[in-house]
Amino acid sequence: NHVEPVEDESLATVAKLIGCNINELKLSLSKRNMRVGKDTIVQKLTLPQAIDARDALAKSMYSCLFDWLVEQINKSLAVGKKRTGRSISILDIYGFESFDKNSFEQFCINYANERLQ
Repeated sequence: NHVEPVEDESLATVAKLIGCNINELKLSLSKRNMRVGKDTIVQKLTLPQAIDARDALAKSMYSCLFDWLVEQINKSLAVGKKRTGRSISILDIYGFESFDKNSFEQFCINYANERLQ
């Protein structure tokens, strides 16, 4: 009932993009380390647990990328400007949608929906 990730092009690409060793990525997606006292217990993941681990990694990366992107945009817009006063922003967005191919706009809409939930 335990999974063993297949080393394919997708896994190699993800490992390269996030700057980690492909074997470390395989281990992190197929096993869980638990500290019990001074001991470390390694537990193999079932398929549903491995899918959850993969999805959690993707969501975390998605969130970090979006936060970084917003920070970069804000920095570029604030060059040479002083902050004055307070502001209230209103966000009116569409609902969450999933297409075969999402645009950057859809990326922002889906992320904003997730953050608001």
